[in-house]
Amino acid sequence: PENYPNHIYIGTNVGITLIFLENGKTIYRDVGVNVTSMVEDSKFNLWVGGINQVFKFDVNKKGELSRQYTYPIASNNSDYIKVRKIDGSLWFFSSLNIYHYNNKRDIIYKDTTLKLNPNIDKIIYAKDEQRLWIYKDFFWKCYTNNCKEKKNKMMALGIINNIRQIYVDDEHNCWVI
Repeated sequence: PENYPNHIYIGTNVGITLIFLENGKTIYRDVGVNVTSMVEDSKFNLWVGGINQVFKFDVNKKGELSRQYTYPIASNNSDYIKVRKIDGSLWFFSSLNIYHYNNKRDIIYKDTTLKLNPNIDKIIYAKDEQRLWIYKDFFWKCYTNNCKEKKNKMMALGIINNIRQIYVDDEHNCWVI
């Protein structure tokens, strides 16, 4: 965590383990949540993706997880929710939908502007550069504010099958896996 550099959060399929030093001893604390992803928000809260739900943990002054909030994500299947921070906002990805967090109303809501088709549309999140790429209508488009790529350059990506990662370097060269 940014606020507590001597702490480590480890997410597993059986929970979150918090490891930190206290008086020269390593302390382990478990919180029983199935973890698929974790991200820290701008207020140093820890957001955790789980199966069909998202958890928010307040972090106390010692850096420990204190209060827990649960946000269910409706689904007919067991769906692993991925939590991401993009352009300072919280995004939540299921296999079928994208969700956002409304801080004023304290709710997670389904994105209705992108209108993704889960059978053909794809999503790539480039964590190290905070870019969100969505394959829709037969071409890839970057949906984050830090994208400076020209639309005609990105249309060429549509001819490449099974793209797993898109990276744009400092000189605006596009690298594809």
